[in-house]
Amino acid sequence: MIYHLRFDMRILQVPLHGLVLFGFIFGGLAMQEASADSTPTQDGDRITIGVGMPAAAFLAREIGRGKVDVIPALPEGSNHEFSSITPKTISRLLDARIFLTMGLPFELQIADSLLQRNPQLIIVSLDEGIQHIPTNVHTHDQSGHTHSSACHTETTEDPHIWMNPLNMIHMAHTLEAVLRNELPSDSDALEINTKELVDRLQELHKANLSGLRPLVDAALLTYHPAFAYYAKAYGLHQISIEGEGKSPSARNISDLLGNPREGMVRCMFIQPQFDTPPIRRLATRLGLPVEVVDPLSTDYPRMIEHLTTVILNHYSQPTGS
Repeated sequence: MIYHLRFDMRILQVPLHGLVLFGFIFGGLAMQEASADSTPTQDGDRITIGVGMPAAAFLAREIGRGKVDVIPALPEGSNHEFSSITPKTISRLLDARIFLTMGLPFELQIADSLLQRNPQLIIVSLDEGIQHIPTNVHTHDQSGHTHSSACHTETTEDPHIWMNPLNMIHMAHTLEAVLRNELPSDSDALEINTKELVDRLQELHKANLSGLRPLVDAALLTYHPAFAYYAKAYGLHQISIEGEGKSPSARNISDLLGNPREGMVRCMFIQPQFDTPPIRRLATRLGLPVEVVDPLSTDYPRMIEHLTTVILNHYSQPTGS
């Protein structure tokens, strides 16, 4: 079975954030060459899966229950833009049978390097078949000019595809097909696991549709532009302060304070990875409470439920209450 391998010259043009490839290449040189040249070993009917993003780890654990060992490329809760891969993690990833990507440049860099040392590695692009949102659709600076904000890279597509539960369902089916091919004797269990997960995600989506319907076209102010897929799924509008990986200028902040639509926001969303005193001071200047939501959480349903609850708590109340 051939899976979509998305390796092209783009990965050579992606800026290296957080010394990701530095840690990978130079740390990898210290590993035993036997790990690179030998076939990855699997424990009986279990297989090892490497992942770039926490949402991919969630899918792998839920679908492959008891049959997979999941190896995250980065520590839980870390920001891939500023973190590096340890030599120990490299060694473990080289023993993986599968590596899952969601299309982020750092994942493609890792996958390409792994594949060079382990040609038998199966690279699965979970985002294949998902319609991406161009960054210039959902994010704009406060002077009205469009700009890119896709995780500090040159890509023009928003990479946060997992923030829509329907996209997670699509990726769950993609992963199920891969695992059933690799673990044919466990096909029935994998099918059951996938159905349970899909049912859970569908219920999550339905609950969001019902709860957020009265808030259609509400504006969500975020520091880092991670909520566009969520916003689009439920008729909301994301406004991002950060753009192209850059902090807002004084002019942009001034425009934000005076823009009527932006004045309709009820809080400012930030991620734990961007929870810093200057950002909180910015929220204070804007007169907004801060809400912390972590799109990089490994507990995907709880994260989405928390985001929805926070929105309902703020936006279901009359302005000024």
